[in-house]
Amino acid sequence: MKIKLFYFALLLSIFAFSCKPYSRDNNDNNQDVDEQDTTQSSFNNNDVDFEFAFVSSNKYIVLEADADTAISTGKAYSPIGYADYRYSAVRDISADFVPSEYQNIVGKTVLVSTKAGDVFEVKITSVKMIADCIPHFGTVQTWDGYLDGNKYTDAQKAAQIWNMGDHFVVAEFETSEQIDDEIVFAVPDNDIKPFVYPSSDKNSEKVAMRQRILDGLSGTKIFNNYQNMYVEYDDTGQKWWNNSDIYEVFSFIETKPNEIYVALYQALGNPCGGEYFYTAFSVSKFRTDGLIETMYLTEQGFDLVLAIDYNGDGELEYIVDNFYGKRILIFLGEPDWVNKFEWTIPFLDCPC
Repeated sequence: MKIKLFYFALLLSIFAFSCKPYSRDNNDNNQDVDEQDTTQSSFNNNDVDFEFAFVSSNKYIVLEADADTAISTGKAYSPIGYADYRYSAVRDISADFVPSEYQNIVGKTVLVSTKAGDVFEVKITSVKMIADCIPHFGTVQTWDGYLDGNKYTDAQKAAQIWNMGDHFVVAEFETSEQIDDEIVFAVPDNDIKPFVYPSSDKNSEKVAMRQRILDGLSGTKIFNNYQNMYVEYDDTGQKWWNNSDIYEVFSFIETKPNEIYVALYQALGNPCGGEYFYTAFSVSKFRTDGLIETMYLTEQGFDLVLAIDYNGDGELEYIVDNFYGKRILIFLGEPDWVNKFEWTIPFLDCPC
């Protein structure tokens, strides 16, 4: 179970992507990211081929956001809790109302990948509509009968999820294999399998790299702003935010010979009732001499970080989740990163 302190650590990121990330090159120049429009539906509407799509509830490929509920039929059913407090419910879409761009996808096979990087071939069986959200924990306790012993039926839970959630057209899929890990994304079924880079433990070499990252961040605009706020509350006498309280190396990977990337989450302060709390996330590309060649930096934290190559081009991408209902596929550009594919659901829970 994740630590509630860490959940609130991500409070600053609930609207994080309305803030401009920064990148830092070797000349210590901070630049705004050249953000492109993010893509809600990653399917090509002309031929139904697709490049990348997020997966909900381990059974639905997300095709389209802001779905018109008028094309769904019947009552919501099949409530599912998945992936750390996300919940979904589903409604059918009659064949006559399936959007034209998705009418030919039933029967197609696609590849899905888990967080651990296991890849499975699955078959699309139908087009449906789901509601997805992160409900308040008190709502979930009510469903489970925690307060009065009266448990909700699946139909009652599904009805509430449908009313609380955002709605998406999805492709339901099936497989004969047992998949226990969370399925995160889907790609076309072709000769190229997606790859998830394994995370590494924090050994002495990586701790040393972490310190070099912290040293490199000290001159950035984000950290200077944090420092100016921190000195107003500091009672330790050090008068400097040293980022030492909490950290997590999400990935330490060698994508090509002598090309190493390190993703780092940092936070300082007390998120529950404290006077200050700051977070930051960075991806640093190291040179062969151990110095940082390129740094990507944003003023937020992430609950899920996967380093992947989803299309076999040898380039590194990151899937990040801010715990507040937003998942994004980030491309690492030169010198900035780009938010390419995005999937957002309502966050209704308490962050602390």
